[in-house]
Amino acid sequence: MIFNVTQNFEHPPRPRRTQISLEDTPYYHCCSRVVRRAFLCGDDAYSGNNYDHRRGWVESLLFELEAVFAIDVAAFAIMSNHLHLVLHIDIETANRWTDREVLCSAQIPYRCLNTDRKKIKLLFYSGWLDFS
Repeated sequence: MIFNVTQNFEHPPRPRRTQISLEDTPYYHCCSRVVRRAFLCGDDAYSGNNYDHRRGWVESLLFELEAVFAIDVAAFAIMSNHLHLVLHIDIETANRWTDREVLCSAQIPYRCLNTDRKKIKLLFYSGWLDFS
């Protein structure tokens, strides 16, 4: 069973703790859309630019984050203005972590600010990849 945790505009947003139930399933479908007519990938008819090169950036960031957290990317689709993820929560790995390991892994995405990967950093920190 896969639960869909994307925002449904017919119902107000709910806190994640009420959306995630590992007793029911460790698999979740997440969707993230871009804002302000921004284009994530493909041909943007409005600006005339092609953004296909961003697919590789997004994919590499996904797998970089997968290696840090106790979440596996079971499937993904990077579309022109949004992306879909099917994530598997690895609760056994998470339960083995010490408090220190949890704190260290939570800081790793923010260390990207000090790298030369400015484009990926931009996607993550501009909210394009906001999974909240």
